[in-house]
Amino acid sequence: MMLLHGGWFAALLVEYIWHGKTPSESAAVVLGVLLLVGAQAVRAASMRTLGPHSVPLPVSFRGQTIQRSGVYRWCRHPNYWAVVVEFLVLPWLGGCYVVLERRLPVAPGGHGRTGAGPVGG
Repeated sequence: MMLLHGGWFAALLVEYIWHGKTPSESAAVVLGVLLLVGAQAVRAASMRTLGPHSVPLPVSFRGQTIQRSGVYRWCRHPNYWAVVVEFLVLPWLGGCYVVLERRLPVAPGGHGRTGAGPVGG
């Protein structure tokens, strides 16, 4: 998972340099930066709440109960939401639509997963 995340950042950088992208100067950039700052704040709150049990992989520790304090009062997986925002906003800010398109494949039927039907169906 960590290699995939790191590889995504590398692909984003390669596309940005290869195609000579430049970020646009508009209100969309301000919105994107605010979304990124918010996502990082959620990630930091998640890590602070979990303390020494905060790890980058989705694992559970024997005897540990589900966290229901801190940012986990409002969202069960806040770090996942932070990663989703990051994966959507960074390519959008840099104009790297190839990376964005590769990250979000959509099946012909309009479902969010390639070749898959609706979740649970």
